[in-house]
Amino acid sequence: MITESTLSIRNPKFQRPQREWRWEIAIYLYMAGMGAGSFVVGMFTHWLENPSMVIQVSGSSIDIAKFALLGGPILAAIGAPFLILDLGIRRRFLYACLNPKTSWVARGFLILSTFIILGLAILVISFFYPTVFTQRPAPWLALEILSLVFALATALYTGVLLKSVKYVPLWNTPCLPILFFISALSTGTMVLIFSTMGYGYFVPRGEWFYKMTDLWVCFGQILILVECFVLALYFMVYRKGNRETDPVVHFILREIGWLICGGIALFSYAHFLRHPILLIAAGLFLLIGGFSLRLEVLAQGVKEQPPMVRLIKIGVNTRAFGKG
Repeated sequence: MITESTLSIRNPKFQRPQREWRWEIAIYLYMAGMGAGSFVVGMFTHWLENPSMVIQVSGSSIDIAKFALLGGPILAAIGAPFLILDLGIRRRFLYACLNPKTSWVARGFLILSTFIILGLAILVISFFYPTVFTQRPAPWLALEILSLVFALATALYTGVLLKSVKYVPLWNTPCLPILFFISALSTGTMVLIFSTMGYGYFVPRGEWFYKMTDLWVCFGQILILVECFVLALYFMVYRKGNRETDPVVHFILREIGWLICGGIALFSYAHFLRHPILLIAAGLFLLIGGFSLRLEVLAQGVKEQPPMVRLIKIGVNTRAFGKG
């Protein structure tokens, strides 16, 4: 009698590592999530504080603070070509991206493309016309809200894409989109800190710099705690249905290690030594950890065979055993 336990994915006989999605997809997911997370945090910062770093270039006023806050779509645009590199434009890319009814790759590419277009429009307009933020007409506010919605959708989509793949237990869990979303916000926050530190060299580092930095450091510490919790939850959910957990344990511990190192650096900056090197260290730990997370999730994905294929193999083996 063939039972559910007989067909279980716990049987290594019916498992094989996935090889379809490799480092190109990891970069695509990483850049899209980080760019979207940076834009989300930057937009909320703009609504709450609206920092300004206006410089004069050829007689024109340019607010480089808006470029630092809203430059996330550029990161997402840099990551998009890696999807084409992986799929191949003449082979699977056009087919995948022209079938939004059946393909999450197509849906995600449309979401990402819309976010990039709207985000770049806001970035360019705000960069050359800083007064639009003070006047804030209704059409402009609607554009901001719409771009924020697509940024949130992009950050979530990077995890939903993997969850939509059938027969990969490590991916097929509701915790994965949440994990990638939190990671997008944490890496995006560090991008904001780095970009603000860089643009701080163009104008004096006044109250605006320390106010924004303190806000993002506090936000980053909270996100690190949340991400550690979601990582642990992600592992527990996966472990319930799978016995082979050793490789997953190792990569989860590595990711938590990156987060802890970044958290210690941020905590030290906030409470002990306000030195830029601590921010740089925290940023490196969290940015490397964010990419490592996506790379490891792809690498550790073990693909199980569809139930019908397993059933056929069991029937073939049973008949062969009976003849023997």
